[in-house]
This record gives sequence, C-alpha cells and structure tokens, in this order.
Amino acid sequence: MERILEKCRQATSLLAEITAFVSGKNETRMRFANYEYDVGSKSYILPDDVDPDDFLLYLESNTETEGAESKGDEKLPALKEGSIYKRKDGRWMGRFYADGKIHCVYAQTKNDIIVKLNDAVKERDRAEAESGLPKKLTLATWIPEWLEVYKRPKLRASSFSNIKLYSKPLLESSFSRKSVARLTAYDIEKFLQMLPRSKRVNTYVALNDALNELARNRFIKENPCAFVAKPASIPNNKKKVPDAKQMALFFESLREASFDYYQLAYFLAHSGLRRGEALALTWADIDFEKKRIYVSKSYDKVTRSVTEPKSASSNRIAPLFDNVAELLKGFKRKGDLVFHFIGKTACSRSFRRICDRIGFGKMSLHVLRHTFATRCLEAGVEGKVVQKWLGHAKYSVTIDTYSHVNSDFEDMEIGKINERWRKND
Repeated sequence: MERILEKCRQATSLLAEITAFVSGKNETRMRFANYEYDVGSKSYILPDDVDPDDFLLYLESNTETEGAESKGDEKLPALKEGSIYKRKDGRWMGRFYADGKIHCVYAQTKNDIIVKLNDAVKERDRAEAESGLPKKLTLATWIPEWLEVYKRPKLRASSFSNIKLYSKPLLESSFSRKSVARLTAYDIEKFLQMLPRSKRVNTYVALNDALNELARNRFIKENPCAFVAKPASIPNNKKKVPDAKQMALFFESLREASFDYYQLAYFLAHSGLRRGEALALTWADIDFEKKRIYVSKSYDKVTRSVTEPKSASSNRIAPLFDNVAELLKGFKRKGDLVFHFIGKTACSRSFRRICDRIGFGKMSLHVLRHTFATRCLEAGVEGKVVQKWLGHAKYSVTIDTYSHVNSDFEDMEIGKINERWRKND
C-alpha cells in the first residue's frame, strides 16, 4: 500500500513539473510575441527583458506562424559560402577563404554574421573578377597553360620534357581540381606528403614556379608555396669513379667489344664533353693547331635534332689534349660530323648493353664526364679551370658533383702532409 502511495506522489510531482513547463513556455512565447518590426530600419524592437539571440532562435522555430508574417518577420538570409558558429563570449564568427587563406569576420547576432560573411565573400569575388583571374581556375587548367606560355618557349626540348614530367603528379590526382585562388600552404603540404619521396622535390619546384607566375601577374596576392618548406632531397649517392687502373682495363675490354664506342668513350673521358655535345661536333669545331675544341651545339635526343647547348656557360672552348688529338686524327672522315659512326637515338642504351657484356655494368657515358673532372682535380688543376672546361655556370656544381677523388689519390695526399710534418718536427 505504501509503495502505491509513493508512486502516486511521484506521478503528482511529475505532472506539476509538466504543467509549470508548459505554462512557462507559453509565457515565453507570449513575451516574444510582444515585439514590433520597424520597416525603416528593417529591425525588430523587443521588450527590454528579451535576449536578442533567444529571439532569433524563436523566429527560426516559428517562421510559419501568422503572427510572424503579419509583423514583417523574415527568414534568416541564406549563407552563400563559408561557415559560422557562436563563440563562448556570445559573439558570432564567420570563416571564408580569400587569397589562399582563411579569413574571419565577427558580429553580435546570427543574422548579422550571415549578412557580414556574405558581403565579405561578395567583395572577395569582386576583387578576383577585377584581377582577371577566373573564380574557378583550377590547377588542372593553369598548369598546362603555364607550361605552354612560360616554359616551352624558353627551354630546350629535353628540359621542357623534364619539367612536364615533374608536373605530371599535379595533374593526375584530385589535387588538380583545387582552385588556385583557394589554395593554401596546408593543401600543398598535405599533397606533397602523399607523393613518393623521390617525386616531392621536383613536383614542389614545378608547382612553386607555376604559382609564382600567377603572383607575379597579380592574379593571386601571394604564392602559398612561400609558406611551405621545400622537401628534403634524397641524399645523392655519388657515382663511384673508376681509378686509373680500372679505366685502363675498361678501355682495353671496350676496344675489343666495340671499337666505335671505344673511340667515343675515350674522347668523353679525356675531354669532359657531354654525350650530346660530342655527337653534334663537326670537324670545323676541332682546331688541331691551337689545340681547342669549340663547343657551340648539342644533339637533343628528344627532338632528334642539333640545338643550342644546355646553357650559356656550356657554349665554351675546351682543351684538345694531345692523346685526344691523336685519337681524332685516326678517324675515317665521312661528312661533317666527327662521330658519324655512332647511332644517336640509341647511343646511351647501346653503350650500356656493351658495358654489361664486358663486365662493367655500372659504367655510363656520363660517368666518363665524372672521370674527366676527377682526373683533372687529382692532377692539381684549379677547380675554376675545371669548371670552365666542363661548362658549369656555378663552381659549386663542379666541386660538389664531379670531384670524385678516389681513396688511392687521397691516401697519397695524406702521405705528402705526413712527410712534410715529419720534416718540420
């Protein structure tokens, strides 16, 4: 019996709470209903005890009531773009993208923040329209345009082929759908992290160059790549350059396997010319009397034609050493080309195949250029002179890339220092 009475008391208490809640809600609705709408200022005049934000929530939940319509009540404006939320301090904040960055605006009410954010987006779109940059220009559209306008006219065919290859990851992923006007440093960082490590540096360089052109032409305010650290390069394992004994054995084996490629390899290892520069040489470029080789052109395997050298510094005069002069004098001349007997399109591939056959699989035509630089430096030739002979624009390239000083030579130099110190002691 006591349990039944307790249940009845609980039910009575719950009923009282429900009654109070409904009465309070009705009272709140009646209190909110006592407002006036001023047509001139397009705003609501509320009683002093009504919170504006509570009133906005009330409007949102009662937009279809006759009372609201009769008093000129309007729905909240539609948010065109971005996002809004209410801060702990009671203010509203809106966020949107402009110039590749997130921008924020603030207001006291939800209605005001929507209006303010829409106005900011409208102003951004107006500024972009005046800049001449299409609002929806994506990387997929801009990268090919950048390649054709800014790269193809300035680069040799082989170099253009390389930069086009480096740009490929930018076009093959969903990243290409990114609007250049909305691109952020975070977007770029996230994209680069998804690439294989071997592709990050070159892809970053291509993207940075493409966006620099947009910034230079004031299509975007700044290049977001400026806020992204350039990816670390994979350590370059320097090619092991054969020492003098190994090279002598190599040339002996190569001479028996292919005399034509022996002549080309010997020339490259003792002149420092690039493969393409040697293949484009004519007899008019060889001055036996002054012992000079005039390098002014190169064979481009991409276009299969003779073009300008790799760079301005590549257009140079290289020394014609006595052993190279003797080699050239033994050539059977046929036409203007010096190396007329070498197939140009498959030159490197044929050379590697021969090297594999004679047990020198790691040898390549470019290693022979490394060999020349190393032998010169081992002989005590000044680095700046070697730089000139090789046709490098920067001294650091000569020293860092081609100075493969072998351990035997290094041991000899250490021995010289030890001997000098013994005498001084």
